[in-house]
Amino acid sequence: PMIALMEYFRRRSIHDHHASATLAVLVFALVFAKCFANGFEYITTALVMMATPFVYYSVRDGLPARRFIKGALVVACSAGLAVASSLVLLLFQIAAVKGSLLNGIQHIAWSLGRRTYGASSQYAAEYADSLKAGTFEVVSRYVTGPFLDLNNYVSTDSAFISDVVLKIRYLHLIALFLLASVFLYVRRNAAGDERGKHTALLAATWFSILAPLSWFVIFKAHSAVHTHMNFIAWQMPFVFFGGALCGLAVKIAMRTWRLPAGAPPAVS
Repeated sequence: PMIALMEYFRRRSIHDHHASATLAVLVFALVFAKCFANGFEYITTALVMMATPFVYYSVRDGLPARRFIKGALVVACSAGLAVASSLVLLLFQIAAVKGSLLNGIQHIAWSLGRRTYGASSQYAAEYADSLKAGTFEVVSRYVTGPFLDLNNYVSTDSAFISDVVLKIRYLHLIALFLLASVFLYVRRNAAGDERGKHTALLAATWFSILAPLSWFVIFKAHSAVHTHMNFIAWQMPFVFFGGALCGLAVKIAMRTWRLPAGAPPAVS
């Protein structure tokens, strides 16, 4: 969905298409296809991902606040309708197996509670710990978790080097992206004609952090258990946008660099 909306707004003026019927149909079709293909796994993350291009192009092209709100409502309502339609389809599928719509509703409610904030007393013992886990505890686990563990490639006898130096954590990436953001904001005048694009990338990047956080917070119980797979949510798409920010910061820094007098020009 995110890639499709990136292409949609790349080819069209967001001023003319921020709340069009075509956009509404496209969002509905994309979200419904996602739910049909792989269910509701990482659904909140996928929805925030999809909205990131809308934020980027709105900021880049200076979409007025009223139009932005209208367009955001179109995207949100179309996505919500697609999720609701997928739930209705799932409801009838479950009812076909279990015999009634009520059984389908109960199954969906039970499954949602098991992955979010259901009462631990209503679930089997294997689900109790995840339901009792604190939201801050779960989010902290993912923030301080390893993005890249260089211990897989470098061996050392030092516990400090192994744990502090060779483990690049998501917290380190967040700090790096924040530094790049501050640098780009301070040097925004150096961007020239591309200032609007740089501001848009800043806005889209920090909006996109809501994608992984939405899953860690809303689907807290699922995240407490699935630490072997849920770190991928950071790449949906926050880490990629943050990497672009860092590359942009390096580009701006190199622009401000000047050769000493008499030095030959650098080769492009």
